[in-house]
Amino acid sequence: KYTKCPLVVDFRDPWSRSPWAYLKRNFWQNRFNRWFEKLVVEYADAVVVVTEPMKEDILEYYGKEVRDKVEVIHNGIDLKDFHDIRSRQKIATNKFVITHTGTIYGERNPEGLLIAIKELVEEGLIDSQEIIVQFIGIISPTVNISSFCSLDRWQIVKMFPPVSHKECLR
Repeated sequence: KYTKCPLVVDFRDPWSRSPWAYLKRNFWQNRFNRWFEKLVVEYADAVVVVTEPMKEDILEYYGKEVRDKVEVIHNGIDLKDFHDIRSRQKIATNKFVITHTGTIYGERNPEGLLIAIKELVEEGLIDSQEIIVQFIGIISPTVNISSFCSLDRWQIVKMFPPVSHKECLR
């Protein structure tokens, strides 16, 4: 408003109404965040989100008044990021590797996948020596990790701390 420059707000994740945020904030912090988010969305000249469901959520919450300024721009990749990348480790080619990079929180919980893998191994439909599930990043304390631990006896699940984008590509 004061700079006379357009204000474009970019939401990669929900802000004040995210399912995991309430666990970390008290009543007043949540109330302030809802108020401030509303102010930002109302004053913004454009609001960018990464998925259609996020757009629908904002339109449902803030109403038709913001319809014309909310746009979806999906996350993408830059192929230049892959130039000169050398693998930091060799993984046996006979193993199927599932990798999650980023933070696991709220609804982003791999428990169903891990339970299914455990059952498939126990039933002999998957050889535990032929699969690796690796998590690179942070696992929220609110996520039940018992399903991670249940696969530990086969050493299927590998957990790594957060790394840079470039290191993650390796």
